[in-house]
Amino acid sequence: MLTARPLSIWDTAFCWRLAHDPDVRASAIDTTTPSVLGHLRWMASWLFRLDRQAWVVGDVIWTRMARGHNGPLRYRRVRRAALARVEGDGTVSIEVMPKFRGMGVGLFGVRTATEFAEARGWATPVAYIRADNHKSIGLFARAGYEMAGARDGWVTMERAA
Repeated sequence: MLTARPLSIWDTAFCWRLAHDPDVRASAIDTTTPSVLGHLRWMASWLFRLDRQAWVVGDVIWTRMARGHNGPLRYRRVRRAALARVEGDGTVSIEVMPKFRGMGVGLFGVRTATEFAEARGWATPVAYIRADNHKSIGLFARAGYEMAGARDGWVTMERAA
C-alpha cells in the first residue's frame, strides 16, 4: 500500500541520499551535487514556505516488534521511496530512490502533487523533463500530462484539461 505524507525535518537524511543519487542529479535542472549547507537551505525552503508543498512517498510495512500482553505488538513504518513536489507556479517534480523505480511509486507521487495543485487552484500543473528521460516522460503521460513543447533539450508537459 502506497502512502504520501508531508515532508518533515526528519526527512533530511533521506533527501540528502536522494539528492546524491547519480540518476536524480543527471535529470535535475541543476546537476551539481549540493553541499551540506546548500542542502539544509533547500530543506528549509521546502519546509517553511506556503507557496510549495513536498511529500515523502513510500510503501507501508507492518513490523512485529515484541510479544505484548494482548498478543504481538506491531507498528506501522513507511519506507521512504520518493519525493514528490509542487510549487505555486504549478511545477510538479518527482525523484524516486533506485530500488523503488518501476513499482508505481513515481506515478502515485505525481498524482498526489497534481491533485494538491488543482485543489488549491494553483496554475496548471506542468513538468519540465530532459528530452532524453523517456521513463519520466512516460510517467507524466500516464498521470494525464500532455506534451506542450520542447526546447534546448527539455520537454514541457502540462496536465490535460
